[in-house]
Amino acid sequence: MSKNKYPLITVSISCYNSEDTVAAAIDSALAQDWPNIEILVADDGSHDGTAQIITDKLKDHPHARALIYGHNKGFAGSLNTLIGEAKGDFFAIFDDDDISKPNRIRLQYERITAYEEAYKTDKVICHTARMQVFQNGYTRYEPTMGTNEGLAPHGEAVADRILLGRVTPNIIGSCANCSRMARITTFRDLNGYNSEMTRGEDTEFNVRFALSGGHFAGIAEPLVTQTMTMGQEKTLDREKEAELYVLNKHQDYLKHVGWYDFCLSWLAVRHALLRGNKMKTFTALTALGFKHPIKVAQKILWALPAHSTRKDFKKWHSAKLN
Repeated sequence: MSKNKYPLITVSISCYNSEDTVAAAIDSALAQDWPNIEILVADDGSHDGTAQIITDKLKDHPHARALIYGHNKGFAGSLNTLIGEAKGDFFAIFDDDDISKPNRIRLQYERITAYEEAYKTDKVICHTARMQVFQNGYTRYEPTMGTNEGLAPHGEAVADRILLGRVTPNIIGSCANCSRMARITTFRDLNGYNSEMTRGEDTEFNVRFALSGGHFAGIAEPLVTQTMTMGQEKTLDREKEAELYVLNKHQDYLKHVGWYDFCLSWLAVRHALLRGNKMKTFTALTALGFKHPIKVAQKILWALPAHSTRKDFKKWHSAKLN
């Protein structure tokens, strides 16, 4: 079948100091079995050999372009540039240290378009499950939401899952950038990512998309192998800053549902626990329990399904507590 019978899909990769991994990431983009594809690979002001590797890898592929930035824009800023440059009807994000299966783009396209047809909406974003590989060789399956048949998680129910932790059926699993695909209009209508953020920009985007009425249609098959690297920005302090930013960014909604003050206090409890500070965790949790006993009980119950994820997250950060 000729290419003009398939919509153009843009695959984007933003890279920063990734000379050891970017070649494999680009190869996985080039290996996609979708016949009408545009590949954009951006170097975000790297200080190593990343830019040269990108240029060399793409030079013999007319459907691929290298974007070499003169300075570091940050991941969110780089993604916004890629969104602006994209010519495809759909936009997929690949990470510079991850590997996607060759059928990833095709399966996500089929999932999105089938869902659009079934539920008469163009507000659909698709994530896939992932296999996460840690530096010590440990591998785990990370699910994504919306993989069950029927109506996918959408709207305020998803925002409540992200901001409050509220568990409702089929709204369990993460929705990370590295497995994300949607129509390009989905990204542009929301003005892309928040370039003020250095961590958690995908979470903040998810909240905005959810509050706009967006649907999260997932794929249970792990089409992405995610390398869990530890960079300077991936520390508990930076994670806490990002989570606090998201809470404050959406404080109007949180105040509307009566959870803003509690969420700020719970954030302190959560990060004391992640740091292994048992006394601080107990003291803060006890004080919060006296003030908001029902909300504390709800949070504990909602946290149970994600226990294994939190346990692995804590182990991941244990070697670098800043």
